[in-house]
Amino acid sequence: GIAELNYGSIRNTINKAHILLSSTYFMGGITAKNYGTIENCSNEGIIEGTERIGGIAGENTGSITKCANHANVSAKREVAGICGWNYLTIEECYNTGKIAGVQYHVGGIVGRNQYGEILVKNCYNTGAVSAPNALYVGGIIGSMNRQNGIISNCYNTGNVSGKKGSTGAIAGAVKGSSILNCVYSKENYSNICDAQNQVVAVENNKEDILENLKGSSMMETLKTDNKGEIWVEVDNEYPILKWQGE
Repeated sequence: GIAELNYGSIRNTINKAHILLSSTYFMGGITAKNYGTIENCSNEGIIEGTERIGGIAGENTGSITKCANHANVSAKREVAGICGWNYLTIEECYNTGKIAGVQYHVGGIVGRNQYGEILVKNCYNTGAVSAPNALYVGGIIGSMNRQNGIISNCYNTGNVSGKKGSTGAIAGAVKGSSILNCVYSKENYSNICDAQNQVVAVENNKEDILENLKGSSMMETLKTDNKGEIWVEVDNEYPILKWQGE
């Protein structure tokens, strides 16, 4: 991508190059490993790798905000539209590309969340998440295995395919964490999250058919617990993030 390692800030950057290294670990359209800040960046290049592969970052121990992936991303495991393996914060990001995995931890936004003070908030996915033989597959995240981790104010309208019992329209598996104020449709997958273990809370989430989620339908749920204007209603379409129109 743009940088192998990021310890500072990367802002207002677009990657259009394809990165096709099917036997490589740690790859992203912007950086392989993020230890700093990534903001207002996007990826338009196809990415293929093995493990910890993301449209923006392969691995994140910093913050990723206001970023987007528009290309197909595929790997064996820990693969997603924004970040393959996340330890910290991802906010106001979205994915429209197709995400494909083979083994486990496959998500529209994040593949695997573990070990850090994790927050995935105000994100959405419209791309297909295709991993029919994989474990831990979700429209927003594949898995969240962290005490008091939070997935909140997110929505998914992309089709999700994974092994029954560890797949979900929002998350495939959640342990010791919460899913709050999220929106999904059973047309994409039958359950918000198949594998719930010692979950803190699954509250104020909304489910409906896709057509009914257009326009203002999601807005009340997505605005809950948010300070300031984050989401923008679009007539006869799904909401977008405010920064997309700025």
